[in-house]
Amino acid sequence: TDAMERLTAAGFTQITTETVATNDRERDGEVVSVVIGDMESYNTANKFKPDVAVVIKHYELERFEVTMEITPGGDPECPTFTVETNLPDKTELIVTLTNGGGYTKSQTVKVKNGAATTDRFFGDYNDLAGEYIVSCTMRMDEQGYWVSVELGTMGECMAGPLVKIDETTGGQYIYLEQPYAAPVPEE
Repeated sequence: TDAMERLTAAGFTQITTETVATNDRERDGEVVSVVIGDMESYNTANKFKPDVAVVIKHYELERFEVTMEITPGGDPECPTFTVETNLPDKTELIVTLTNGGGYTKSQTVKVKNGAATTDRFFGDYNDLAGEYIVSCTMRMDEQGYWVSVELGTMGECMAGPLVKIDETTGGQYIYLEQPYAAPVPEE
């Protein structure tokens, strides 16, 4: 905006902008270059007509709209869960199954070709029965380099309703939860 205002005040009338994607929040809005005519390097000795083409290239934070869906599979009493997502391959997800009675089990899975599937979840002493919550969490501090390149080191490129803000770090993470009902055996 500052570059646009200065060039307009200098009398230029044909100003356009081009964005260059970045996953670095600090570079968002930073000017990469200003090309006047066909010159990227100039000084006060150069003269230009007001209607010469001016292109301002600037960084814009890339947005990655995260999608995720959890689908149960396998035996309902010892289920598996498949997370379908558009997150990059090798993204680590933590899938957790809990209930109000103190049962909590978690598994870490990696995304490959748009999905990640858990191993079976078992009860403490027998098969699962009753009402549960299955959740999926993705935190940036658990991700490798290539995932961080696409999503930003603090998840700053992620967008959408699944994105949450970590109050401790200020970074972003993904969280999704939904109910899961395992059949209750007849007495």
